[in-house]
Amino acid sequence: MNESTGARASITADDWTATVLHFGSDPDGRGRWAWRIEHPSGPWEFGGDDLTGPRSADPDPRAMLETLGGFLGAYAEAIEYERRHPGQSENADLFEGLPEDAAAALSEAIALDALDRGHVCWVDDSTCPDCSTA
Repeated sequence: MNESTGARASITADDWTATVLHFGSDPDGRGRWAWRIEHPSGPWEFGGDDLTGPRSADPDPRAMLETLGGFLGAYAEAIEYERRHPGQSENADLFEGLPEDAAAALSEAIALDALDRGHVCWVDDSTCPDCSTA
């Protein structure tokens, strides 16, 4: 594993903060990223080190924050779905214990930030000049 580049990005929505931090590369050269979601009133704190990114010599923390936002959105939708169809969602345990409204607010804030920067991959990351690793 390579040393951390220190590349990081954070966003805050409704007092919740989501952060990603690049901490190296796997043997195949894919970026390894830690993530953290926290609220200042505590004890709400979630995190992990299981995000991976594309092979790149220049890690992009905003792109990885967008990846985390996608997972947060999937989780929020899964919680809503679970209310109508208990036990039928594969994503309801992605951020177990994180309030649905926090996940939805962070996901939306991350998406709006991407829109503000003019970076949106609608169909396939491989067609986006900002995301393509080809």
